[in-house]
Amino acid sequence: MKNYRRFITDYKTTNILIGICVVVFILQTLNPQITGRFGLYAAPLSQQGYYRIITCAFLHGGLYHLLMNMMSLYNIGTYVEERLGDPKYLLVVFGSILTSGMAVVTLSPSGSLTIGFSGVIFGLFGAFTAIMIKSGAIRNQAVMTTILRMLVPNIVISLMPGVSWQGHLGGLLGGLLIGMLTA
Repeated sequence: MKNYRRFITDYKTTNILIGICVVVFILQTLNPQITGRFGLYAAPLSQQGYYRIITCAFLHGGLYHLLMNMMSLYNIGTYVEERLGDPKYLLVVFGSILTSGMAVVTLSPSGSLTIGFSGVIFGLFGAFTAIMIKSGAIRNQAVMTTILRMLVPNIVISLMPGVSWQGHLGGLLGGLLIGMLTA
């Protein structure tokens, strides 16, 4: 019970992000047209609406997709939120949304639809790595092993059909850059 209370009180921003994703998923389930209206297509933003670069991150393609992203957000997000504090954490989150979306728009096959919070998850991996670099902890073998254990399986997943490696790459680079500037 103590850990639950700490999660609720210490990680408000992560909780809010999880809550938004869950509510949006419920709305998607009730109205499947939301996905097409708010997802991000690999096309110029001026042709589809600039808002989509943000809204696409909060949409998910199914319950499994949502659960995997929210578990990842809980695991890495709470760490980054605790280390950076809310304003910098939100900067990493929204910066990763933007860099992920821009990578999708510019690198994905024309017309493909991208949804999901995984670009942000990769951005948080990037920020985590930046925190470890700036703190000097990256020199610790255990820290390096942890980073590799996080990134390698996720890079493999990024190469699977139907997964946006473009969004993952954009999020990772954005989170790393913002993390280096803010950590």
